[in-house]
Amino acid sequence: MSKVKIVCCALGLLSLAGCNPYSRFYVDLLDGRKVSECSDLTPPQGKPILLRVAWDQRGQMPEPGYALIGYSSFWRSSGKVSNAKHQAREVGAAIVVVSSQYSHTATGAMPITTRNPDQTMSSYHTGGITGPSGYHQYSGTSQTTVPGGYSTYYVPYSVRYYNFYASYWVKRRTVIDAPLHEPAVNPWTGER
Repeated sequence: MSKVKIVCCALGLLSLAGCNPYSRFYVDLLDGRKVSECSDLTPPQGKPILLRVAWDQRGQMPEPGYALIGYSSFWRSSGKVSNAKHQAREVGAAIVVVSSQYSHTATGAMPITTRNPDQTMSSYHTGGITGPSGYHQYSGTSQTTVPGGYSTYYVPYSVRYYNFYASYWVKRRTVIDAPLHEPAVNPWTGER
């Protein structure tokens, strides 16, 4: 049964390999434009800065003078913060603000059916028989193989799920009389 568990775990990990939920569930608020193409935004210098905030402060920038260029929102059992930083580099963000909160726990039991080994039984026989020609002894061994059949085991599981949110920010340019960039879509209401 331990080999079956190992195979199941390996398949689960392979299905998650290479999947960055921060990029998969990213919502671009620049309508496909790069930060460098927006006259009211300053492209970042260096690596993105990561800020962690409480769940009720998600989507808010702790410092003034920054524009929201996109966000990622999803729920799952885990989310590496390094993936949020990677997505920040990909979209040209200077700062990524991340937050997570417990959502729920999924529990159950997964059935795993395995084949049982065949059972072979040996019997040794001895005896005697009397007939018209006299008394005769006999002895011998016989083997019987019974198919093993199948057994189903139920492996319990419990998985904690969390809500994850990351918002991506860049510095606004401070040009007099320049219009400030406004997000194309409000991430909370969905309105343009």
